Amino acid sequence: MIEIESRPGSMDFSSDLAKLSESKVDAAYFLHRGGMAVEFLVQYARSGLKEQLPLFGPADSLDQTVLAASAPAALDLFSVGSWSDDLDAPANRRMIADFEPEYGRPVSSRAAAGYDAATLLDAAIRAVDRKVNDVDALRAALKRVDFASTRGGFRFDNDQFPLLTFWLRQVAADSRGRLITEQRGVLQRDVHDSLAHECPMRAAPEPPPGKTRQP
Repeated sequence: MIEIESRPGSMDFSSDLAKLSESKVDAAYFLHRGGMAVEFLVQYARSGLKEQLPLFGPADSLDQTVLAASAPAALDLFSVGSWSDDLDAPANRRMIADFEPEYGRPVSSRAAAGYDAATLLDAAIRAVDRKVNDVDALRAALKRVDFASTRGGFRFDNDQFPLLTFWLRQVAADSRGRLITEQRGVLQRDVHDSLAHECPMRAAPEPPPGKTRQP
């Protein structure tokens, strides 16, 4: 394994691609974001490496904003993420149907995460009857409340981080020719952090029925 570090803010990857071409590796994994990701993908395809060396990246490096700006260079590339455009969950279908007419672009993974966060908070606030000053009760509600996630299922581990399922996703074109991601199967399900069992955090005990604790 080799590591090639690009200069922060660089938009010229010719030397990096030359090093990669000479490296004799079996695949490449890139970590650029935003404009750097767009330029890297365009130059990667233009160099001819796309046909020779498989390229993978994280979900944020191949999200819908990057795909739109780099098309068609990112077509067929793979990423791994905890959400995909085509997950067959009612909340996901509803979000996608509502999002694009409002914002004029396909949903990104960050938008889906924000949607889940807002829906979780709404469900927890309703569960405590809007008594948000009762911090312990609100914290317990956030831990246990059931809500409609775009991922189809959602629960917290004992360290208060989500237990996530990760999908292999491939860049494809939709019926309008726009680049989107499609799932190609589950890589890991309900992933635990390796140190979660050492976390001392625990959910706050639930208050007795009909009562809430005031700060």
